[in-house]
Amino acid sequence: MPRSVTRRSLIQSLALACVLVAAAFSASPLPPGFQLPDGVVPLRYHVRLSIDPSRNTFEGSVDIELDIRKSTSVIWLNAKDLDPESAAGISTGEPGGGIPAEARVVNKELIAVDVAQEIRGSGYWVSINYRGRLDDKGVLGAYRRKVDGNWYVYTTFTPIEARRVIPCFDDPRFKTPWQLQITIPSEDRAFSNTPETGPTGGFGIIPGHKTVFFEQTKPLPSELVAFAVGPFDVYEGQPAGYGTPIRVITPKGHAADGKPAADAAVAVLPRLEEYTGIPYPFGKLDHLALAEGAFGAVENPGLITYLARELLMIPGTDTNPRTHALRLLEAHEIGHQWFGDMVTQSSWADVWL
Repeated sequence: MPRSVTRRSLIQSLALACVLVAAAFSASPLPPGFQLPDGVVPLRYHVRLSIDPSRNTFEGSVDIELDIRKSTSVIWLNAKDLDPESAAGISTGEPGGGIPAEARVVNKELIAVDVAQEIRGSGYWVSINYRGRLDDKGVLGAYRRKVDGNWYVYTTFTPIEARRVIPCFDDPRFKTPWQLQITIPSEDRAFSNTPETGPTGGFGIIPGHKTVFFEQTKPLPSELVAFAVGPFDVYEGQPAGYGTPIRVITPKGHAADGKPAADAAVAVLPRLEEYTGIPYPFGKLDHLALAEGAFGAVENPGLITYLARELLMIPGTDTNPRTHALRLLEAHEIGHQWFGDMVTQSSWADVWL
């Protein structure tokens, strides 16, 4: 066979291969960049977590109600260091069943849920079961620390770390209600942004564990969702302002160290309500002492977290300078309940607001 014919056949084969590769890539949409696309918007979340602070892994599942504004066969979610079950679900009405779907890890920041057909409209739910990790060295996402021989789990989701715990739309422009329930060891306690509606040992719970259900939150960005699990003690302060319950959550055996922090909140909260002209908007106001954290404090609605050394004072050490510094810190974080929490920047480009 002449060499020219061989070369022509090779060129034609390469051209055909390029067409096939291009067709394959075009069939699977390219993953989004830093921000998720606007064509799919979350409306609310149901999150179920199983957390034992003595273990370095956890199990979770999430149902997200969606408004799908552009036809798509792929739902993109932020996720980091999470292992989803391949089977996922897309349903209408309520979570469960419905259209077949499959979850796959795309890169270090994304999970794709591939749907068996194009979908569009409101009332769709995407459901995923997954596993995650509780870091005992880092201080982002959900992490654990041992204090006085006991294990505790804390969270820091600011700025874009909720994706380490929940597959979600991890961007402040998406503000939605969140419903959490957490299965924990029976001897532990769990706290989140909202009051608990009651612990139970109901069906399907492993022996020696209970499930704590929390009220649905007001619309929040993912960065402000928070929870903690462990053998905590609680100092109950006096209600403040328009009757907001005040608590300080401490490591076991340190409840008395929370009294100055509770007193500071009782003094500060009414002044901020008077300044803004708006009653405190998040029902309860807990102050949680962290063994370690990424920041000095984080303004999670209803569950503000602080480094323990900044929040707690051993009785008899609450000098005037320390009390003044604590009130300044709490005034800053409680002020964020209005500026940052009730009103939130649409993107991190506007964080200076």
